[in-house]
Amino acid sequence: MSIISFTDLVKISRESGLTVVGASVAAPDPNAARHLKTWQEEGFAGEMKYMKRDAEKLTNPLQLLPEAKTVIQFAVGYGSQQAAPLRPGLGRVARYAWGLDYHEVLRNRLKMFVEKVRQELGDVRARVFSDAVPLTERAFGAKAGLGFVGKNTLLIIPGQGSLFFLADVITDLEISGLPDSSIRGRCGECSNCLNACPTQAFVAPYRMDARRCISYLTIEKRGMLSSEEESWLGEWIFGCDICQEVCPFNYTPIKLGKKASLAEFEATQGAGPFLDLRQILSIRDDSAFESRFKGTPLIRPGREGLLRNAAAVAGNTLWIEGVDSLVSVVLEEHPAAVRKSSINALNKISKAAGSKVRRNVQSKLENIRGEAEEQIRLALINFFES
Repeated sequence: MSIISFTDLVKISRESGLTVVGASVAAPDPNAARHLKTWQEEGFAGEMKYMKRDAEKLTNPLQLLPEAKTVIQFAVGYGSQQAAPLRPGLGRVARYAWGLDYHEVLRNRLKMFVEKVRQELGDVRARVFSDAVPLTERAFGAKAGLGFVGKNTLLIIPGQGSLFFLADVITDLEISGLPDSSIRGRCGECSNCLNACPTQAFVAPYRMDARRCISYLTIEKRGMLSSEEESWLGEWIFGCDICQEVCPFNYTPIKLGKKASLAEFEATQGAGPFLDLRQILSIRDDSAFESRFKGTPLIRPGREGLLRNAAAVAGNTLWIEGVDSLVSVVLEEHPAAVRKSSINALNKISKAAGSKVRRNVQSKLENIRGEAEEQIRLALINFFES
């Protein structure tokens, strides 16, 4: 077993491009386990099978490395630039997904950190994780004194806000000279995030029903969205930042437009803050989709999910210039979820655009009114009869 001072730990972290660091004893967290189990039992995990695993295991780092002594956590800012107003024909992307895929970027940085530690201390047992681990990272972040968990369920660092990734190293290292890990800061009487959520995903302070969260719907939910869920997406084609944008702890970082901690997370490196709906709806196969988004977080929902989201955003923003693109999607061999959302979008847009546009769209869809797929047929019935 090796020992390293917290001062030396911070030094090595900075050499690896990781500047915000905390550490806590690797031990089970019974309190986090109780809260997680209750959350699971209420069905709030939706379709996220990885969040339905045994709560005792999800809150115990010893399940991942039995000889572990310490959980080292890093908070890596992904940038807090002010997003520009949305222009017609675009869909909004959450800030964390503007650059390259953080899983790979942070995993490589963590490996660099562990290698530097081994150069200093010799044999050290360690496992690295970047949001791909069955562990309640926010609870351990609070335990390490990085910050506190806010009413929006996110970890907040006073003075820096919540616009950062969490990454972990679970190791048999012991850390000497740890700073005071008392949790500083709290939400107090503020409830901006609860009030601003357009889907009312927060059923109570510190409790979120993921099934109503825009991020969950655009990224994790597979298949068809209900008409209500489509409307919930608003302008968001991937993820959502609303509860963070209204948080007072993020006011100054966003106002100052703080850049990402690592160049890989800058908007110029990935998809950026907006996606062109016409371009997304023109993606015809998985190969083209992967070629466009490989290496970015936007690969996660797959082609079906992203096109479905794009169609929903087109309808929500009444993007009349996208009518032809949406009609093409409906008439072609796209997944049913994409076609259904496109029909619903055409219904919204053509109603807003007037009778001439609506008659034109109806004439183009007339031949598929007898569609065999039930959900498509029901969407068409609603379109022609509403």
